[in-house]
Amino acid sequence: MRYLLPDQPYEIPLAAGTLHYDPPAGVVEHWRLSSALDGYRFFRLDLDRRPAGGGSLLAHLLLDEQGRVENLRWRAFGPGLRARGKVLVEEAAVTVIREVNGRHVEDERAAASAPIFLPTAAGCTLLRPWAGRGPQTGLTFDLSPADLERSESGFASLDVICTCALRTVGEGRRELTVSWRPPAGGAEETVVLALEDPHAVVTAARWDSGLQAAAGQTVRYRRSGRRGDASA
Repeated sequence: MRYLLPDQPYEIPLAAGTLHYDPPAGVVEHWRLSSALDGYRFFRLDLDRRPAGGGSLLAHLLLDEQGRVENLRWRAFGPGLRARGKVLVEEAAVTVIREVNGRHVEDERAAASAPIFLPTAAGCTLLRPWAGRGPQTGLTFDLSPADLERSESGFASLDVICTCALRTVGEGRRELTVSWRPPAGGAEETVVLALEDPHAVVTAARWDSGLQAAAGQTVRYRRSGRRGDASA
């Protein structure tokens, strides 16, 4: 797994895993969750489309005690693509900054409490704190795990109306259904995620568009930071 920022000495690893997409075959998403200080957590994501001839997306997120994003940094690169950006959540506003192939854009949102997520299998788990709260105005990005290079708007940040529903399907297993659409209308996207406790490890995802992802190896760590158990 590739990182934007290396592990810090005070981090304690909690869980990690890989997800294999089909279609397109060969695309792999790696993710890793670790605890930081004062109840905060780091969430790292690496979406690798190189085996399918595409680009890559790396993301580093700081989550608060409730699992909400406070800081997001990302970088995307591939054939003809060099992009990077960050989302800064402050008390009164959310600032979104991005640079795509040398073009710099910065804008600000007023709702600092809005849900923020990435529209990938692991990235959609970031919406779990809003499950059952009704429609929320959230923030995501114009990208697809099936085709990172498709974004005509250059990874523009999108204001979306998102809804989340969480239900128990077995002991230690839950199903999270996430939907989002532009506020002014347009196509809605829906993803159903299979989660396992602890740490809401995502084991499978399916989009209404037909895109699917299934877990390869998942790892849970003991509180000491040593590997606890792994399952293929």
